[in-house]
Amino acid sequence: MARPTSLLLLPALLGLAAAQSNLTDCLSSLSSTLLLPSSPSYDAKSTAYNLRLHPSPLALVYPSSAEDIASAVRCAAEADVPVIARSGGHSYAAYGLGGADEEALVISLDSLKKIEVDENGKATIETGNRLGDVIQGIWDEGERALPTGTCPYVGIGGHAAFGGYGPFSRKAGLLLDRISGAKVVLANGTITSVSETEQPDLFWALRGAAPSFGIVTSWIFDTLPAPNNTVGFTLNYWGRPKEDLVSAFDAFQQFFAGNPPDELYIVLVLGPDGSGRISFQLQGNYFGSEDDFRATTQPLLDALPEGYDLQVNNYGWIDGVEATSGSLDTSGPAPNDTFYAKSLFIDEPLSSDALDSYFTYLFEEGANSDLGWYAMSDAYNGAISAVPSNATAFPHRSALLSFQLYASSPTYSPPYPSDEGFAFVDGLLGSITSEPKAAYINYVDPRLEQAQWEEQYFGGNYERLRQIKREVDPGNVFRWQQSVRLAE
Repeated sequence: MARPTSLLLLPALLGLAAAQSNLTDCLSSLSSTLLLPSSPSYDAKSTAYNLRLHPSPLALVYPSSAEDIASAVRCAAEADVPVIARSGGHSYAAYGLGGADEEALVISLDSLKKIEVDENGKATIETGNRLGDVIQGIWDEGERALPTGTCPYVGIGGHAAFGGYGPFSRKAGLLLDRISGAKVVLANGTITSVSETEQPDLFWALRGAAPSFGIVTSWIFDTLPAPNNTVGFTLNYWGRPKEDLVSAFDAFQQFFAGNPPDELYIVLVLGPDGSGRISFQLQGNYFGSEDDFRATTQPLLDALPEGYDLQVNNYGWIDGVEATSGSLDTSGPAPNDTFYAKSLFIDEPLSSDALDSYFTYLFEEGANSDLGWYAMSDAYNGAISAVPSNATAFPHRSALLSFQLYASSPTYSPPYPSDEGFAFVDGLLGSITSEPKAAYINYVDPRLEQAQWEEQYFGGNYERLRQIKREVDPGNVFRWQQSVRLAE
């Protein structure tokens, strides 16, 4: 006679209860603030940025130092509870809270806020800082700059760990390319410093996959002098037929296939225009003079269909960043959304057949969709491609364009129409390619199968990552749905 399902589940439930009890007892002995599911503020503090997801961590702890973090890691390791660090909490899959399927200890880095820049431009930045804090902070300490992304509330911890692309990246590389060192808490509770000469294998792994290997408490970055002038520009088409937008997209991708000067950044943004057609916008920056901007972009303008609207402005560094990103002030509550997204890297321009398929889908399925969707294509190459694919754990150095395909619920709040939303985004990617080979882990997709994310996020660097994982975290303490697996 078959045993009741409840009896079959009983050992697992008892094991979970014992793990939670052991973890709670250990954490309660520490000086860090502890939140449990019974705590009044637990629900608010465990709410994901992406409201489509509902993570339920076993506990959240708020340390104020690397030593406090090390103590919490030891507690979790002894209880065999997964450990997750949360820097800004903007993981698309809520992995900073353990993800939807993992009951973990979340170590929140909110209190680690130090930003220091020395006389050589080396910045030590703790991982509780948001990008807005970092951009303003290093500017205030000597008018320095880093190639950060465009969302001020994103945390520096995960953003740098997994790549870190932004408007300054074609000139200055990815954010992780500016890392020269780090302090990290390992799975055994030790605290170590890493660089090219100190634990170089671990340093390699941290630049592309850090959360699988430890908790980085501070990064050391080689900052750059902020450019004296930033040209900001937008170019729009409204109400145009599909053929014009296909031609404009092709002009954009062919222009960047020619690897124009690194000072130029452009992202192409597509979305519904509200009248049954597709809006088309090129927006970006040129880090130099307006005369040089106009000379650099004239070949692109010559190749575009006529009838666009071009707006050009000149800014100082901080004003230029805020013109793109909005206010850098992160003192208010972080915004939320309810969405699903996929990403794609391509190394070569899309073929004419792929372009036709893509824009046919946009016009037929996207133009009148109730979803709040957009499709962005960021230009890569430049300084990003000057780094070999195996120099860091981030492998996508030959990328021409990065696509972010994103669809929010109609109200940007729950509930998410999963059947419609998933199908729309899946179809959007499928209209471009049936065989995606590379994706950006900072636009993480929890619906990818293991073999897919291993290849698409890490490519040929994955096996080396697995070997290093075996060496530094043999108990797999730092784990979640898409963490690096241990080598056999």
